[in-house]
Amino acid sequence: MKIVKHSYTLDDRWIKQLAKELNIDFKNNRMLFEESYAHGNIFFSQATNDISVVLFDLRYYEPVIVSRLATKENLYIIHFDMSEDFNIFRSHGKDYHIGYQNNLGLTYIDGKIPNIFIPKNKKSMFGIRLLVRKKLLNHLIIDKKIDQPYLHHNIDGESRILLKSLKQEIVENPAVEAYLKNTALQLFANFLEKFSKLNNRENKSVEEKHVSLAKNVRQFLLMNLHNPYPGNIALSKEFGISSAKLILIFKEVYKITPFDFFTNEKVLLTHKLLKSGDYKSVASLADELSISNLSHFSKKYESVFGNKIGSDLKKK
Repeated sequence: MKIVKHSYTLDDRWIKQLAKELNIDFKNNRMLFEESYAHGNIFFSQATNDISVVLFDLRYYEPVIVSRLATKENLYIIHFDMSEDFNIFRSHGKDYHIGYQNNLGLTYIDGKIPNIFIPKNKKSMFGIRLLVRKKLLNHLIIDKKIDQPYLHHNIDGESRILLKSLKQEIVENPAVEAYLKNTALQLFANFLEKFSKLNNRENKSVEEKHVSLAKNVRQFLLMNLHNPYPGNIALSKEFGISSAKLILIFKEVYKITPFDFFTNEKVLLTHKLLKSGDYKSVASLADELSISNLSHFSKKYESVFGNKIGSDLKKK
């Protein structure tokens, strides 16, 4: 049985150390496993100054125990498990079967508390872990004397869709960092909304209302990706709030402005459509997506994917 020990950091020091100990290369934010005990990938990316994301897409061929040591930094760990079968989460001497099939795909734990993770042998293990500075979540914890320093729960429907889409994106496009960061921030917002509901408060708190508003703005922007950015004034009129407050709330939840979120999403959509083979030219796609300044947009696209926009155009 192989035993792997590690401890998380918000930056990439932990995964570089792990790669060194396992004698596996860590390149382009990715560990590629082609070992006797496991095949697949671990991706890492720091989405913001306060949130990092780890993506596991592995299949184990030998029994493995992953022992996570207590973090030195003040972090919470939020794990979303969409594996093919249940995995075992062990803490304080107690085992839990977690995973999508067990309706306990969401695990939340204080990073200071060590735990053991035992993946199911010869089954696909797919999951995301968010590493979050405690200061981002502490204001949501009403009861500071919570008996259980961790919780297990079901994954909400919207997050399941996000995870399934990301899994498909890995198959089609191994350079997933842009999608990974974006998915991480959306999962975090979903968690904020879910966590506040788990506290069983009768009245919505200010934080809940902010999350709800931000999610509505995000959904509105996603529905209008084929149009130009509506503008902050138009958004403020749409949602009945000042543009300054709308931007502040959206950034509080998603750690990005509405405009930058819209631009990033349009870049991701452009990438998908370029690969679809349904367009004869970049210009025709730009017209459909109402991209007025193609030169500027192309620079943004290249900064995300590392390729010139024209090189990704696939023709049938």
